[in-house]
Amino acid sequence: MWFFSIAFLISPAIVGQKTSTLDIYGMSHVMADLRAEMISQGLDPDQGDTDLYQPTGGRETKRFSWDGASWDVVTILKRLLWVVLAGLIALVAAIPFDRFDPATWEVEVRKKKKKRKDNVEPVAQNNEGLIASLDDPEQEFLAEGERLSALSKGRSHSRLWTTIVSEFYLMVKGRSLWWYASTAGLAIACIFSTDKIFNLLITPLSWLWPVFVWSGMGNQEIKNRTNHIVFPVAHLIKRQLLPHWVAGCILAVLATVVVALRLTMGGEWGLLLGWSVGCIFIPALALMLGVWTNGGRTFEMVYFVLWALGVKYPTVIFNFMGRSPEPGAQLVPLFYIAVTVILLMLAAVGRKKQIVSLLR
Repeated sequence: MWFFSIAFLISPAIVGQKTSTLDIYGMSHVMADLRAEMISQGLDPDQGDTDLYQPTGGRETKRFSWDGASWDVVTILKRLLWVVLAGLIALVAAIPFDRFDPATWEVEVRKKKKKRKDNVEPVAQNNEGLIASLDDPEQEFLAEGERLSALSKGRSHSRLWTTIVSEFYLMVKGRSLWWYASTAGLAIACIFSTDKIFNLLITPLSWLWPVFVWSGMGNQEIKNRTNHIVFPVAHLIKRQLLPHWVAGCILAVLATVVVALRLTMGGEWGLLLGWSVGCIFIPALALMLGVWTNGGRTFEMVYFVLWALGVKYPTVIFNFMGRSPEPGAQLVPLFYIAVTVILLMLAAVGRKKQIVSLLR
């Protein structure tokens, strides 16, 4: 997935180049030769006479003859340099790779056993104290000023927000420092980038970056084998599933909030509506697919297609963010609001099905 993501992100910069200095795929060499041939035949690719670099704007299309690019020794050597670079990257990646080293396994096993032992011993000591207290009839568990009482109404009203915060914490828990640093880097790049870089690179990457966090929605209970604890909770849809979706929406907002600020500053209200729809639609899709498939791979594949056709290279039917230049495309996000509601309903049905299967 990362291969296709990187390919989609860097392809505009490659195709739009007039030279092939830093081209990984060799496309710029072909495009540069095409451009030179067009100019030699009296066509101007910068004036919309051809759709290789920009839309024709409704003007009459023109054809030209091209015999293909020439591949000389220098061009071939440039291509081979990328092969050498790929080999060097693989060698560097092999340095910390020790998955098949039995010595490393033994060290990790000893560390895990020691950690497990440290965690078990205090529990055993506490259990011994509890048993001793039970044997002593004169031992009181609570002091006079420590009697248990019912929670106040204000305390119960705050449980929903507490659950949302807890769900969000569980979603981002375990992410490396590099993940947070990269998220902050995208936000900074979004502020200082040009309009072209912002539209072609920063915005699509900002929407792609949290995909592996969203892919855990709806399936962590099965994955971590906590479904026997979570599913029997009363009013599970309202108390756990809905806050889980809200936490995913909060993640979408935090990951792309700078994109929204820039759209607001530019007065792009239609695109801002599309951004809002994306913040609720993507978590709903992840939640529904996670509940019904008990995994995140399906969402990752489906979302990558939607991201490519709806964010990176917008088409009308998948234009859930209103980024397509077609007339009326900015009204398409309104349709995806209804789709979001349907996805949430399907997620609720799937979760109820899981509860019934568990209680049988």
